[in-house]
Amino acid sequence: MAMESLLFDKEILFHLPDVYAVNAMSVDGGMIVMAGSETRHLPCVMSYPLLNKEEIVNCLGGMMSINPVADDGSKLVSVMGLFPGFNGLEGGIYSHVRDNGAWNTRLLFPLPFAHRCDVLNRDGRRYVFMASVSKHKANPDDWSMPGETYCGVYNKSTGCLDDITCIDASLTRNHGMLKYELPGSGRESIYVSGREGIYEYDVVSGRIESRRIFDGEVSEFAFVDINGDGNVELVTIEPFHGNRLNVYRPEGNDGWMQIFSHTLAFGHGLSAGTLDGKPLIAVGNRRGDASLIVFGYDKESESIEKVYEEPGTGTTQSLFVVCNGVSGILCANQAKQEVVIYKLIKNEQYSK
Repeated sequence: MAMESLLFDKEILFHLPDVYAVNAMSVDGGMIVMAGSETRHLPCVMSYPLLNKEEIVNCLGGMMSINPVADDGSKLVSVMGLFPGFNGLEGGIYSHVRDNGAWNTRLLFPLPFAHRCDVLNRDGRRYVFMASVSKHKANPDDWSMPGETYCGVYNKSTGCLDDITCIDASLTRNHGMLKYELPGSGRESIYVSGREGIYEYDVVSGRIESRRIFDGEVSEFAFVDINGDGNVELVTIEPFHGNRLNVYRPEGNDGWMQIFSHTLAFGHGLSAGTLDGKPLIAVGNRRGDASLIVFGYDKESESIEKVYEEPGTGTTQSLFVVCNGVSGILCANQAKQEVVIYKLIKNEQYSK
């Protein structure tokens, strides 16, 4: 018996050449979708479901991450300046502020080869975490220098980053950064991955604390209780831009036991979440047939199985979203130059 495929209604929100970064936030019963290009095309912001789109002007391009720092979506921070071939000498953290109907962009913190950023809300402050793939690269294959991870406090009055501190200078080939609340922790933390493993960063009484939660080179990662047993599994792409999607269950004290593996071709755009009560994993391939693949769990066979696949997407980033009762997966499909939502429209039981 095989697990029955899921059906999705693919809604194309807009087209953006060389789209790479995508994110979303809930606002007033709707959603704001943000997306940026890997090259020098302008990033876009769209309200959903109204589908009103705006370009963010005066942007460098090479956008790797974009995140809100205001609850109404009027203030964003991004990583820009990392272009194909790891051309990242212009890299840094930028702010985008919408004021009087127009977007204004400025550099907050120069960080060559910057690759990821995210925002952690703690005790009324917005902590911006920022990571680079390498401190310097003489050429695309030069990984002789570890990257750097910084944290700064976003000043809502001035729009600047205060108290910027380097919190780690040992993580090589940084590629993943995720904000997540592990069950039992009671609050979100920032997780960062690289050649040395996955690290958790938390803010405790204004101080940054860290610990390694996974030992092994990881490109991207996600957390999900894929089999519904109450324990959160770790999902990874290994190694850097790797050829394996792996799923691990928690084992003992801070240990992991691999329970699933699937071959990828330049794995990218990993995310996981729950749609209509069903836990799923989404992952992209940037080589081979460049397919987007969604996996689910078959309780009858007690196995993780493919439930959806679309070739030719070249998905670079993805995110599980819920908006106005719509459950879906938001994707930046670079090969098709599109920002899309895959809305789950059929959630069949297992085939008989």
